[in-house]
Amino acid sequence: MQRLSWLAVLVPVLVLPSTALAQTPERYGLWFGGGAGATLGNVRIGDDASAIIDVRNVGPMAYITMGGTLSPAVLLGVDLAGWTQSATDTTRTFGLITFGATLFPLRQFPFYLKGGLGVGAYRETAGTDRYDANGFGVHLGIGAEFRVASNLQVGPYVQYAFSRENVKRNQLALFSQLDIDFVSAGVGVRWHRAR
Repeated sequence: MQRLSWLAVLVPVLVLPSTALAQTPERYGLWFGGGAGATLGNVRIGDDASAIIDVRNVGPMAYITMGGTLSPAVLLGVDLAGWTQSATDTTRTFGLITFGATLFPLRQFPFYLKGGLGVGAYRETAGTDRYDANGFGVHLGIGAEFRVASNLQVGPYVQYAFSRENVKRNQLALFSQLDIDFVSAGVGVRWHRAR
């Protein structure tokens, strides 16, 4: 009976990792992807003592991405993300394009870390006023991908992005800067070109 108890413990321990490994997505060649979700964004123009705009809001977010496979554990590519939010007579939109890497630290598990650097652009219209800004941006993320076909993966993600930008109001430069950061969560998909 004791021997059977040990077998009951050892069999799942030995079988489950190999099963998980068999389900690990194959990563090779060129890939394309995208995703959508919800974003909590924070926009600030000016410093803490005299903020012209300081708002937090929720809105839809989407992204597209493409790149190549450096190794089964490292993907390099370009991300283009967009976010928008409207309230009363104010509309805010933000776009961020970055070049970065996606890392799968443990081959037998589908979890990944990602990060990138690039540029962002922001526009806000409120009545007759319009604010435009552009500057550097960075994003960090974590997620998982589960294989649903031989070269197709789907899974959840959480991403943080930050951008610091120079601001113009109605085409006139302001002696101020814009900081925007947002946290987004959603579902993404990635397709690898077949061998």
